[in-house]
Amino acid sequence: MEGDADFLLWVGCVNSYNDVNTLPNLMAVFDAAGVKYRVLGEDEGCCGSIVHMSGLPGFKDLANGAVSRIQATELDTMTTPCAGCANHFKEIYPKHNIDVGVRVKHAVD
Repeated sequence: MEGDADFLLWVGCVNSYNDVNTLPNLMAVFDAAGVKYRVLGEDEGCCGSIVHMSGLPGFKDLANGAVSRIQATELDTMTTPCAGCANHFKEIYPKHNIDVGVRVKHAVD
């Protein structure tokens, strides 16, 4: 959804490729409630959670890219159904001096 969204819905790779039923069900709940949200679609990219947990190089590049895309939305809140993404945005990024710049919530918050 474009326009005046209430928050950014960060999909995450788990919900894009593995748990493919969660996202459409969550979006249906938001739609039924009349909540306005925005998704980045193919531009979302990766939060870097898998790379970080695997100990592979490139985490900070992925994280900084994600932050740039998030901040470009000019929204002040982001919600994600992905526990890995939520944990990394809220707990791991700050440990690496990376500021998401928005309020981060897990979809069940």
